[in-house]
Amino acid sequence: MKSGNRSVFFTLEYTQKDVLDRFRAIGAEPVNFDGLFECDSSDAISADYIVKKLAAAPRGALAIIDYLQLLDQKRENPE
Repeated sequence: MKSGNRSVFFTLEYTQKDVLDRFRAIGAEPVNFDGLFECDSSDAISADYIVKKLAAAPRGALAIIDYLQLLDQKRENPE
């Protein structure tokens, strides 16, 4: 993001506030990456969802996928 590339963080664990707080904890101010960073914590996250979401991503975009073992499970399902 420092060089202008986009990034998307897909997470089934963290809220957007949690992620932004982690940016601040490492000394990075989220406002400096406005328009370059997206935190997606949608209940709809699945492998297909991510592929579709990234289909139009520009070259050089970074995708971070948190909690892979839950990727194809729905959040409302019990463990």
